[in-house]
Amino acid sequence: MNGVEQNIDMTQAKYSGATTNNPALNIANANLNDEVVYICTATNSVGTGRSQQSYLDVVGGNFVISYSRLLHERCTNLQYC
Repeated sequence: MNGVEQNIDMTQAKYSGATTNNPALNIANANLNDEVVYICTATNSVGTGRSQQSYLDVVGGNFVISYSRLLHERCTNLQYC
C-alpha cells in the first residue's frame, strides 16, 4: 500500500485460499481499500519465489437485492430459483 509491501493477515475472515490446495486468493466483500497491487510469495527449502504483480481493480458499489413476497414464499434459497 502506498509503495510499501504489506503482508495479508490470512487469519481475518475477509481472506481465504492462498494455499497449495487452493492457490487463489479470495477477498470477501472487496472494497476500494483492497484496490492495490498483489504479489504472491512462497518459501520452501529451496528458496523463495514471487509471482508477477496483479492489480485488483474494484468497480461498482453496494448492491441491493429485492424480490417479491411471492418469490420468497416459493423459494427458500434464491441461488437455485
